Amino acid sequence: MSPRILCLGLLVSVAAAVAQNSSPRLRVTWKDTVITVRRGDHAIAIPMPEQIANYQANVKVLFIRQATDSLYVLFEIEGPSKEPGRENEYCGAGTERGIFLAEITSEWKLGRSQAVQTESCWNDVEENDRKYDVKLEILQLDVSDYRQKVRRTLSYDNHLPQRGLQIQEHPF
Repeated sequence: MSPRILCLGLLVSVAAAVAQNSSPRLRVTWKDTVITVRRGDHAIAIPMPEQIANYQANVKVLFIRQATDSLYVLFEIEGPSKEPGRENEYCGAGTERGIFLAEITSEWKLGRSQAVQTESCWNDVEENDRKYDVKLEILQLDVSDYRQKVRRTLSYDNHLPQRGLQIQEHPF
């Protein structure tokens, strides 16, 4: 047998083994206030947390991590403060934004979840500073909540998703 045929046969065998053992990619979609997460034959519909739900939201996945028996997904949910056509009213040009961490258990059920509003025209919340580093897999936010008169420091480490969102509050 020629070395080329042997090498080609080995490559096909390795490719087949990798394809068989690799897990399918995560697919995230959303409609109204429900986020749907799919992986292979599994799917879960997750309602957006009330404090950051938005019918015209744009959902962005910031981090995904499989840890122990759970899958952790950190979302950013952003949408307008008002529906289109009402831009000239109060908060018409405003933005509503929040961070949402969802734990999906091995049974594909929603485990622990956390949500924090990071910007809101309606609730007088403003994001001051953001450090989002994909390579280091960290997110750090500094948020002022003028209605509650507190400054929140939010941090998330994708290497330790079980710790969840770490939130510290400091009065003004």
